[in-house]
Amino acid sequence: LNRLVFGWISKFEVLFHEQLVRYLFRFVHEKVNSEFNELYTWSDIYKLPQAYRVSGPWPGLAAHTDNQKGRDLAMIIYLSSSWKPEYGGELQLLKKEDGRLSLIKSIEPTFNRAVFFPLNADSWHAVSPIVSNWDRLTLIQDWQKK
Repeated sequence: LNRLVFGWISKFEVLFHEQLVRYLFRFVHEKVNSEFNELYTWSDIYKLPQAYRVSGPWPGLAAHTDNQKGRDLAMIIYLSSSWKPEYGGELQLLKKEDGRLSLIKSIEPTFNRAVFFPLNADSWHAVSPIVSNWDRLTLIQDWQKK
């Protein structure tokens, strides 16, 4: 497994593995219906899936939107086993009203769960802190509209 470590976020590693790329390509092009493939294509920004390992304890990821041209839809697949609620690391989907963010839904990072959500100016999300020594393994792929 090749590992590229970005120093700008403590304990945050980007992982790349050829098998993950092959799996995601097969998932999108063979298993997702043709309507999806008519509407979306790989993101120009992230042409390969992003695989992340975050080792706890970790302070979480602040609320953000990932709103930029070439990123219209995100898919997250959780790859860590043995998650427990006390570990943290949940994806938090948020809504902004009157300048304030509020929680819509908290999604547990349980093994093999896939989450799709739009990336736009209103798609606020965050990741809660990890308060244990648990490793949060995540595969992310972005698509853009054709």
